[in-house]
Amino acid sequence: MGDAERSDKPAEVAEKEDRTYLDAMREMLHGERAVFDYLYDCLSIIDRKSASLLQFNSIILAATTVLLVLLAQREPRTQPWYEIAAICSALSLLLMSISSTVSLLAVRIYWGTKAIDDPQFDRELLRRRKWRTRRYRVSWWISICTLPVFVVDLVAIFVVYGIW
Repeated sequence: MGDAERSDKPAEVAEKEDRTYLDAMREMLHGERAVFDYLYDCLSIIDRKSASLLQFNSIILAATTVLLVLLAQREPRTQPWYEIAAICSALSLLLMSISSTVSLLAVRIYWGTKAIDDPQFDRELLRRRKWRTRRYRVSWWISICTLPVFVVDLVAIFVVYGIW
């Protein structure tokens, strides 16, 4: 599907909403160029936020990997904390990998193929902004939902090692 927007709304409704939004932006920002600059700024913000989220995810992935190595150095036990730690480590790795993959989808280089003064260009940039914003939000929520799993993993490792 590329950068095209996927929506439950009929195409005509979504197109009308986009036109209304862009017309209001042109009026508020006083011109086509200002809308173009605004939308590119929005895309740049999404890029920076996605890059920060990728860094955060990589820290959690690295920490989870360390916890998994610590867990692997212990002899498997029948105690439930060992199993909890193993499951939480695997789940953290999986969720953070998914979050990183989705975040990478939000960070895309886009060089427009239309002229800046083409009225379709602003609509295309707006669709790209919406698409990338959705990908970033999904990635962010996955990362946030992974944090409690990581904390439980950390606690379980402490219990397995007798630190707690």
